[in-house]
Amino acid sequence: MSIIPNRESVVRHSLFFRIRHFQWMPLLLLLPAIILVIFFLVVPVFRSFGISFFSYTGPASYDSSVVTFSNYVIFLTDHYYLTILWRTIKLSIIITAVSLLLGYPVAYYMAHLKGYKQQLYLLIYLAPWLVNVVVKAFGWRLLLSANGYINQLLMTLGVIRKPLPLLFNELAIVIGLVHGHMVFLVMPIFASLIAIDPNLRYAAANLGANRFQVFKEVIWPMSLPGVVSGCVVVFTMNMAAYATPALLGGSKARVMSYLIYELNLNIMNWPFGSTSAIILVLMTVTITLLSQRLTASGKRKAMLK
Repeated sequence: MSIIPNRESVVRHSLFFRIRHFQWMPLLLLLPAIILVIFFLVVPVFRSFGISFFSYTGPASYDSSVVTFSNYVIFLTDHYYLTILWRTIKLSIIITAVSLLLGYPVAYYMAHLKGYKQQLYLLIYLAPWLVNVVVKAFGWRLLLSANGYINQLLMTLGVIRKPLPLLFNELAIVIGLVHGHMVFLVMPIFASLIAIDPNLRYAAANLGANRFQVFKEVIWPMSLPGVVSGCVVVFTMNMAAYATPALLGGSKARVMSYLIYELNLNIMNWPFGSTSAIILVLMTVTITLLSQRLTASGKRKAMLK
């Protein structure tokens, strides 16, 4: 009788061992979140994807008997819709860049604070996130309108003679979304900066590096994970933002979210509204993946140097 175990029994035993010792508790804790994501995100996206291939026959109705690509052809060949798509991408990139330029020094400064000062600054920069988006947008309308505080102050000081057009344009959208979304870039960068060992900076300084060289060669590369993750989060939020662009940009500076709202709830052209939503999702995912790949390849080249 052979004492060498059968291969099939070994595989069966190892599989049984894995199933028996699998940690089910984390999966059970994640189950409610998984169910919510499936039913309120995955299912609606796939349903919208299916409706986008149907023909519009009237308000809140469509012909599902024939599959057509006409909605995608109309969107991708019409200058009006392409302009709105380009404006959305352009504004999202600008807002992300401005948030990075303003947020990185803030995160860098907070990372060097100690004790209650650091907690106080964290509270200050988390405060806008605790306020409702609509409330913040209406606050900016009070500041940016023709009779708002900014124009009134500038005219009182004699800087301008007539109110500046600060509202219902792309500038207003940039200001509102930078104020609302910058915290989502500050916090990942802050987390990356406080995780850097201070001894690395001291070692670089002892080797003759000045402050700029320490930042360029040590701090910036090691904070890149926080920068990339923060930029991805802010960019995706900018692409999907609705309340702030609608209240500060209005119909004069339409973005994709505003267009999707009009198509689905005002005009009730669900096939074309679904097409616009799917194109927005695809563009967001594509640009995000490309930026992550470019960042990863740049990081690898820097490490090889």
